[in-house]
Amino acid sequence: LDRPSLYRTVDDYDSVGNKVAQVRGVASWTSRVYSSALASVGEKSAGVRIIGIDPDKENIATRFNKKIVKGTAFSPSPIHEAILGEGLADILEAQLGDEIVLVSQGADGSIANDLYKIVGMISSGDRTADQSSLYLHLTDAQELLVLEGRVHEIAVIGKELKTIDAVAADIRTALDNPDLEVETWKQFAAAFYR
Repeated sequence: LDRPSLYRTVDDYDSVGNKVAQVRGVASWTSRVYSSALASVGEKSAGVRIIGIDPDKENIATRFNKKIVKGTAFSPSPIHEAILGEGLADILEAQLGDEIVLVSQGADGSIANDLYKIVGMISSGDRTADQSSLYLHLTDAQELLVLEGRVHEIAVIGKELKTIDAVAADIRTALDNPDLEVETWKQFAAAFYR
């Protein structure tokens, strides 16, 4: 977690997520992929952080759809749509309906590039993150980054803050996999808490 990489992935993530969901104290879980890319809209370009999400699970876990301030949420099926952080939309002078080109690197070493339609803009509550965040449907992101069947992270939402440490310990036990790190937000974002 302290050195993320395109190549460090969780395989068979639905199985892992289903094990996590069985742990007492877990309210929901969602899977994500991450990568950096160069994004272009017309003549404007910027470095972005691609965040691939499962819209249904993300809406349950983080109410993602409630943070959309312009446009719409993702369509039920992946059809090359993008949702931009409000600050990123300003930097790129992007409008709803514009096409955005992404260029990145695939996990197989290839040049990853594709075209997406901007359908929404989001305000996550973190202005700095919103200046670089670009969301894709998980399947579209996996296709772009050549990560079929793999994700970088499973985010887990607990039912009660006071039980999070115990829930994390129970997840470690349930997974019984030394290759998977399980950290609470307090550990993962230690600098924030300090």
